[in-house]
Amino acid sequence: MDLPAEELGRTRARCRYTAVARPAWLRFIIEPVAAAYFSRVVGRRLAGLKASCERQAGTGFAG
Repeated sequence: MDLPAEELGRTRARCRYTAVARPAWLRFIIEPVAAAYFSRVVGRRLAGLKASCERQAGTGFAG
């Protein structure tokens, strides 16, 4: 994971994952579907985390 410092207390995180589908002859079908699914799931989780952090920041939660 790469965590370079950004402006005024912000951090940008970037994670990369690699997966290979089996059997090999189905990769051209399985991998794009799996990538779309994974992207959607991770996007929803990150949106939930962001919303939770923003709610906690608004309530003065410190830890």
